[in-house]
Amino acid sequence: MPIALLPKIALCARPTFRPDYFPIWRAALTQNTKDLLLYIASSSFRFVDDPQAGDDTGIFVVRLSLDSGAMEIVDTVRDIPSSQYMTISPNRNHFYATYLERPADKGKSSWICAFSLDSTTGQVQYLNRQAGDGDSPCHVSTDQTGRWVLSVSYTGVDDRGSVCVFPVLADGSLGARTTYLQHEGSGVNPDRQQASHPHMIVTDPTNQLVLVPDLGIDKVMVYRLDHETGTLTPHDVPWLRLADGAGPRHLVFHPNGQFLYVINELNSTVTSFRYDAAQGTFEPLETVSTIPDDFTANNQCANIHIEPSGRFLYGSNRGHNSIVIYAIDSETGRLELVGFESTLGEWPRGFAIDPTGTMLIAANQNSDDVRTFRIDPLHGTLSATGFKLDIGGPICIKPLLLDI
Repeated sequence: MPIALLPKIALCARPTFRPDYFPIWRAALTQNTKDLLLYIASSSFRFVDDPQAGDDTGIFVVRLSLDSGAMEIVDTVRDIPSSQYMTISPNRNHFYATYLERPADKGKSSWICAFSLDSTTGQVQYLNRQAGDGDSPCHVSTDQTGRWVLSVSYTGVDDRGSVCVFPVLADGSLGARTTYLQHEGSGVNPDRQQASHPHMIVTDPTNQLVLVPDLGIDKVMVYRLDHETGTLTPHDVPWLRLADGAGPRHLVFHPNGQFLYVINELNSTVTSFRYDAAQGTFEPLETVSTIPDDFTANNQCANIHIEPSGRFLYGSNRGHNSIVIYAIDSETGRLELVGFESTLGEWPRGFAIDPTGTMLIAANQNSDDVRTFRIDPLHGTLSATGFKLDIGGPICIKPLLLDI
């Protein structure tokens, strides 16, 4: 049952929506779907200084039924028993993951690992790894050509995190890094913002800019990517400023490329910007809360996604243990609260939406389980399927539609 839900009729009346179109679009995609796999990274490292991961963690390969929401583990990648984040290359032939290695009495070692990926079977095979030079590698992505792998670490030298870029070689393995940099500054929160803490790294829709939300300094840093050398240089607008103590963690661009949404971990908000790709500028629009007004307990936002049609945005609340749902005005980019759905577990750090927009899959890190929810294509609301998969410390989920 939803924790709270606004009336559906208001959403149905929105003039920019086309409810007649989306079920047809979804049906056309799902009827051609042979199989959907989920790659679920799990780790017993719940925080930066947690003990070494146990034997029950790794990257789990899970088959998901889009009809029922049922999940089944079909394989486990044990090469990296503690991964915080993963990404699949644009051509779906390669797979990259962060790895935090903590051998006894030898400190911590941060790595970015490369795998080959068979998009017809979902099987992955380890290729190589490169040092990430940080104490907590927390995000990895590729540019839109797949030529460059981008990564960030939450902490590192002087407690500051770092940003790295690696070239992708002909076989999909990683070459020596081409960029290593750290940010200066701190924030107002003495417990969480004593130094720079990058938490994500992605390109913009044009593949010209690289954005790095930095939780420690309340900025989204903006760089230009040199596609020949793999180096990052500050953009003309070198950062986007968030509210003091906001703690920007993750972000997502709207499918139309005109809007950017940043989820802020420390003050439980989403901040939106209008993006002019031609000018490379960002105009602040609004900031909205991710939790109910009467919720006063600890909450830390984590993940943010937009479903494929671009009509609804979702964010995860750790503490309130819910997914917040907003309707997106396609003309203005502004958000209208739809409601909240319990994740039926504790501390939903990561979640994913399958490529057909049928299911939302939530990873409850502290209750050691993954849950599936059906997405209502007209209203964006979620309904639990009743299926649960027990996995120790699930953190990140990446879906893959297999080639037919």
